[in-house]
Amino acid sequence: MKNGEKMYQLDKLIEEKTYDRAVEFIMSEFSALIDSYERQRLYKLIDQIPDTCLSSAKICLIIGLVAYYAGDNDKVNSMLLKAQVIGIESSDEAVLKQAVMCISMVTKTIKERVEVAQKGIGLIDEETDRAISGHIYMFYAHVLSALPDFARSQTAYHKAIDDFSQKKMRFKATLATLNYNILLNTRGDHHQVIWNCSEFINKSGSVHGQSNQYLFIVESVLGAAYILTGKTALATSLLENALVKAYNLEFVHMYGFIVNWLFEAYLQQGRENEIVHMLRKYVTSTKPLGDMWIQLMYHQKQARYALHYNKKPQQKDVEALEICYEMQKENSCIYLIQIMTELTLKEHSRLASPLVIEKKLEQYKYKGLKSDCILLNLLLAMWYDASGATEKALPYFNEAVALSIDCHSVYYLNMYMDLTKKYKKHLKQNQMNSLNEMGLEIKTVKDQWESNAFDLTSREFEVLALLNDGLSNKSISEKLFISVGTTKWHLNNIYGKLGVGRRTEALTFARDQGLF
Repeated sequence: MKNGEKMYQLDKLIEEKTYDRAVEFIMSEFSALIDSYERQRLYKLIDQIPDTCLSSAKICLIIGLVAYYAGDNDKVNSMLLKAQVIGIESSDEAVLKQAVMCISMVTKTIKERVEVAQKGIGLIDEETDRAISGHIYMFYAHVLSALPDFARSQTAYHKAIDDFSQKKMRFKATLATLNYNILLNTRGDHHQVIWNCSEFINKSGSVHGQSNQYLFIVESVLGAAYILTGKTALATSLLENALVKAYNLEFVHMYGFIVNWLFEAYLQQGRENEIVHMLRKYVTSTKPLGDMWIQLMYHQKQARYALHYNKKPQQKDVEALEICYEMQKENSCIYLIQIMTELTLKEHSRLASPLVIEKKLEQYKYKGLKSDCILLNLLLAMWYDASGATEKALPYFNEAVALSIDCHSVYYLNMYMDLTKKYKKHLKQNQMNSLNEMGLEIKTVKDQWESNAFDLTSREFEVLALLNDGLSNKSISEKLFISVGTTKWHLNNIYGKLGVGRRTEALTFARDQGLF
């Protein structure tokens, strides 16, 4: 039977008012009906079916979807709410989950999603199954955080975690904990995340004598908080362990989250071999999925890795990122905006624009996402600094520093250390003190030379600094454009002033004295 004939048959059933048969026909032939390109006609037919005949969640969701295509948002909301009611009344977790997913996909705006979820919460009472309650509260928390409405979102997440825990639904409780703490991380509440995750892991490490195999997802967000607060060594061991578990369980999207943060840890630690191995394994294990966003993250990491090590990014990575950026523009995720800005400033692309960064910054400021705002402010500071507009760059840099101190995070200032060192002269002494207490080392070679008490000349300190970087006499000579003999002469002067006999002793003494 062709699609047109199916539409005619539905028309006949509605005309004959055989609504129960019409409902059965819609559910069995929905794919063909929705693809008939007569969606307005389909909606007019379906809209004639009395609500009393809509007794299953499936038909409610179908009508909600058709109403969405027809532009009737009131009908969308009423049908989705009815599907929720059926899920709650029947204590059917699968039905409720399906309804929540449809709310997420079908309703047009965050506000509409909140309204439907809010009505669903209004239906919860003492008799409602906790699994059902947990699903609604978790969805409610998620959409509230996008409005944003942090206070109510926080309350809803706590309720979801509590409800899932009561039902001993370990995976769902762990997932709700993960989502809540990801929100806290983006808000800059990193210390609270460390406390929350540590407490949850201690409480949930063993349930009825069995280890919670999903705890690694909470360990992952804990690792992210450690990186953001400068505790990279702690983060690395957690994330490496979590990556193995995610890979073994084939938990692909969590695998991507972990790779993202472990990449940042390895980058800070200069572990190039581990980065190459991890990215190679990541692309081979996720490529068969064909997920665009997973592939996008791979291209972003490949390009960032190349830029970090002063290598030319591969053309295929740049082109993939440019295509996504052109499609998304200001709707791009923050990591795509970051890499496109870096590629443009390094003249590997020409697509990035400060207007896109500014729009994203306004959006994230509205949402209260302080951690992401630090990155966006630094990107704008870099942009205007590169064009020589110091007066435009400085306010963005100052805002990034203020937010970093507020969040107790030096991660992004460390990431863009060249900019941080260049603009540190504009910082107030109390800001410098706060950043130093958080572990940010922003002394330049000149600062260290001026503060040394060993009468080293600026050239001698440069030689000593390069020696500390592991360079040979020949490499130091090439770096400073002097002869090897002159380098040896400077080294002998350094040994004499420090009272040592050779380079290893000089380095040990200089480090002990705080020169490095």
